[in-house]
Formats: sequence, structure tokens, C-alpha cells
Amino acid sequence: MTEIAEQERKQELSTDLNVITTEITTYKRIAGEAIFEIGRRLKHVKESDLAHGEFGKWLEEVEIDRSVSAKFIKVYEELKQDDVSTYTHFGLNALHLIATLPESERTATHTTAKGEEKTPDEMTVKELRELKRQLKAETQAKEKAEQQAESAQDRERLANAKAEKLEQKEPEVRTEYVYIEKRAQLNTPSFVYKEKSSFSSTILYRSSIVSFEYFK
Repeated sequence: MTEIAEQERKQELSTDLNVITTEITTYKRIAGEAIFEIGRRLKHVKESDLAHGEFGKWLEEVEIDRSVSAKFIKVYEELKQDDVSTYTHFGLNALHLIATLPESERTATHTTAKGEEKTPDEMTVKELRELKRQLKAETQAKEKAEQQAESAQDRERLANAKAEKLEQKEPEVRTEYVYIEKRAQLNTPSFVYKEKSSFSSTILYRSSIVSFEYFK
């Protein structure tokens, strides 16, 4: 424990609730601001290579996990232009959830699972996580609908192209030899005359009876 922390621990706390409330609010503000300042310094060390390629090893020295370091930096990068005082009551996890929201959604009003209208800076960590899941589901549904619409348009364009190609194509004429079959009817004074012909792949059949004098 540091000397300052030890002194503060030994210091007697006020019995005035208003004083305690003010002190808590002050420490919360300091803690919120500290997240941004830590993120700023981590980003500076990493990008300036002050650790000479040993950023991960240096993080171990300051006792900050690499994934936690990434959260600090993300919060600083995404929210540094906003009014920091808006987020001073948040911890790192909540700030990271807000920082990873689409920018347009950070100040928009959303309906929580309880039906309450809130902006992200008014939400709890649980509500922020629910909001992220909701936005992700909406994005996926939108992308799926767009893909389906695009596929339908592609099919329509393909069908139109095929139809246009058929219209421009010269008519195909195919001629087949006529096949004639004659079958004598030995017991009747006639025979059957059959002809089969086709044009453009369409088969037409016609039959006719040709009579003649039967001579024994």
C-alpha cells in the first residue's frame, strides 16, 4: 500500500452524509477521468514504441493485462472527443461497451428490455450488453435482406439477358427427311399410307387411306 493510500485509510471519515456523498462523487469523477488518461498513455507508449518492441513485457511491469490495455486504448480513441464528464460515472467495461457501439447509436435513444427509453450513457452494463446484441441482430437481418434482394435482382437480370439473347437469335430451321411407310392389307382392297414429317423440332403426323382397285 502506498504512503498516500495509508494516510487516507487512517483519516477518519465524516459523519455528515452530504460530505460523504460529495466525496464519493469526486472519487467517481477521478476514476472515470483516470480511465481516459491511462488509455492515452498506453496508446502513446505503444505507438511511440517507448518500450522498444517490448510493449507486452512492459504491461506486465505495470500490471495491466494486454486485453485490458486494448480496452483502455479503445475507450480513449473512440470517446476522447466527447465530453468526458458524461462518462465519469462509468467503469472500464461499461465505457468499452459504449466505445464499441456505432457512433450514431451512442447518443441515440433506445428502448430497454423493460420498455424504458434511455441513451447509452444512462444504461447499466447489462442494458448496454442487451443493446449491443439487439443492434447486432438488426444489422445481420438487414444484411440478409440486402443479400436476398441482390440475389433476386441477379436472377432477374440473368433471365432478362437470356430472353434478350433469344429474341436476337436467328430462327433455327431444322429439316428432317420424310419417312413413308406403306403397309399392304392383303385381305382388303386398300393399304394404309402413313407419313411422318417434322419442322423446327415439332413432329407432325398425318395418315390417309389410299384406295385402289384390287386385282387378283
